[in-house]
Amino acid sequence: TLVVGVAQRHLDAAPREVGGENRGPWVRLYMDGNEGPDYPWCAGFATYVLGQACRSAGRDPMVRTYLCDEIASWGREVGAFLASPGKQARKRIGPGSVFLKRAQTGDLEYGHCGIVVEAGPDSFRTVEGNTNDDGSADGFEVLAGTRGYDRMDFVLVA
Repeated sequence: TLVVGVAQRHLDAAPREVGGENRGPWVRLYMDGNEGPDYPWCAGFATYVLGQACRSAGRDPMVRTYLCDEIASWGREVGAFLASPGKQARKRIGPGSVFLKRAQTGDLEYGHCGIVVEAGPDSFRTVEGNTNDDGSADGFEVLAGTRGYDRMDFVLVA
């Protein structure tokens, strides 16, 4: 899909933080000029990629936010939200959809998100920002990863 292609181009450019936590030119790009410890940038990355893909296709951007919870709210509003999918429902998760990892602590419902590259029956491949090799929700770069479905919801992107 176009979304996956845009995400792959960003991944190929190896975006990463520079100068401290949630800082640097890539963070400012994904966060519309904002940076620093108060600006985790996974949702900024995901919605920036979605926006680029939409504009390339001549469509209005779907959602632009810095919060995973707002991506979920938007998905619910437009009927594209898929909660805790079982094996059959996972077949609905197409490339370019957004995964949302439920938070274990804190005031927010979700703690991390990213772009789905390919969804399988037991795991899915991703491109995600503000992560690291351990799959952290507060890493320092854009990486490809593989995740399981535990504590995951999705916003389906056609």
